[in-house]
Amino acid sequence: MINQEKERLRMFMELENIEQSDLVILSKKPQSTVSKWLSGDLKIPPTLIRDMHFKYKLNFNWYYAGTGRRKVSELDKKTLLTDTTDLKARILQDAARIDDLEKVVAKLVRDVYSLDKK
Repeated sequence: MINQEKERLRMFMELENIEQSDLVILSKKPQSTVSKWLSGDLKIPPTLIRDMHFKYKLNFNWYYAGTGRRKVSELDKKTLLTDTTDLKARILQDAARIDDLEKVVAKLVRDVYSLDKK
């Protein structure tokens, strides 16, 4: 499994003209770590693949399963992973909006009760 992922990463890098130094910058890891990923001595972290997906449009299905196109186009369906990430971000945004709305409602209730007391 590691060898297949390593080979796909190397192939993607070659076809997209990505240098090891680009992965060092993207991953914020030392050159030695990147070399170990590419040689198969270390497992390639999912965070690197996620970052490559966002920066270079690496297709998760192609990388992990060897199916589909190497790059995701704008017309491709989103994968479960990106859908889940989007949903998590939306949930956090919605939770913040709900908190803000609860504060507004609490203030309105206080204002209404203060008018009744006058």
